[in-house]
Amino acid sequence: MSDFVPEESSAFENEAILPVQFEDLVRSEARPPEHRLLFAVLEDAVRCWQLYASSTSPTGQEIFREADEWFASSDDSSPFTFVAICQLFGLDPDYIRMGLRRWRERQRATGSKVVPFRIRRVGGTRHMVGGHEPRKATVARREQRQRAVGGQEQRRRAVG
Repeated sequence: MSDFVPEESSAFENEAILPVQFEDLVRSEARPPEHRLLFAVLEDAVRCWQLYASSTSPTGQEIFREADEWFASSDDSSPFTFVAICQLFGLDPDYIRMGLRRWRERQRATGSKVVPFRIRRVGGTRHMVGGHEPRKATVARREQRQRAVGGQEQRRRAVG
């Protein structure tokens, strides 16, 4: 970022990765809660960096500066540092730094709207994807709508 300028190489030209390469990172049940927390810290830092990279407000610029310094730091004395999180997940900090820098250069060149990249998946016991019973309030609203529609149809038949 501001202090770090890695050597450009053709090895970093292709940024596409396969979903299988991401599998261990995003599978929440495969990681203990502490790892999921650290992954959320990394994800939030990327999100803040992307959203506020071109901010003109003082608050947005401060958020970006803090995220930029966090990514540029080589400190690994705390589990919440960028380098320590990368080590935990087997990521190359220099590769991520270079990817963020290239993303920002493209953003400046195109001027397109920022759409943050999210890699965390919703999972766990708080959310169910399917095969669950609907909530009582949802069932009650559905039944109320059906009764209202049924009443309108009866009135139309009586009038017609």
